[in-house]
Amino acid sequence: MSHSIRGRLFRLSPSFFGHEVSMNDFLDKHISNKKLVILGEYHGSPPIISLQTQIQESMANSLKMVNITDDVKSISSSSCPFGNQDSSPKVRVILEHFSMDEKMQEILNGYSLGSIGTKELIHSYKSIGTEGHNLIPYTEALESAQRNNYIHLYGGFIPRTYARLLMKEGKQTAIHEAQKVGYISLDETLEGTHEHYNYFESLLTGRNMFGENSKEFLNEKFWSKMFPAQILKDASMAYCVRNLETLN
Repeated sequence: MSHSIRGRLFRLSPSFFGHEVSMNDFLDKHISNKKLVILGEYHGSPPIISLQTQIQESMANSLKMVNITDDVKSISSSSCPFGNQDSSPKVRVILEHFSMDEKMQEILNGYSLGSIGTKELIHSYKSIGTEGHNLIPYTEALESAQRNNYIHLYGGFIPRTYARLLMKEGKQTAIHEAQKVGYISLDETLEGTHEHYNYFESLLTGRNMFGENSKEFLNEKFWSKMFPAQILKDASMAYCVRNLETLN
């Protein structure tokens, strides 16, 4: 069952900051023809998931309107870092909750092809066990993608085992192991800026990063391990997006 979106949409670009935009205008004028859309979310929020569903369907409909031919959904068995041999234009939805592990991509491929249903997808996801997110709230978006031949689903995050490896054995070991299997680029260093860390730490501690003398209370204890572990996750998804972007 789809959920209604109980919020309002406002533009943040400097020229139109604070201007409200209708859902139809948002989708038709600002989303459907875009090459890349990034959606941030509070995990499991039904209105946000409904927005995601409408975004992916709007982008898929724009492909249908230009008469892209793909009557039968075809999926490569490859996972994100290794590419996908189907280079026909698609809406490629890259999911944070799924990792780039090949076993996880296999269940996404099977789901997209209709070989398994939503219950089987969730069961297989739990059986793999590396990620641990609650997928039930995402049923609407997942089933929308399964029904649509113009949408492909991809796991987008490095498996959590690599972040744990970094926390235990250090940054260089994690970089080496992740590069060996193609989860991050060969020139990745996981170096972050102090501005990025200021934001990251504020999310963990609740410190107001914009408050007066805020940086005097900045806690450096996350700098050496937890911060690069987060960069590792972000870098892997960016690498996945960059690889898939070359397909169309």
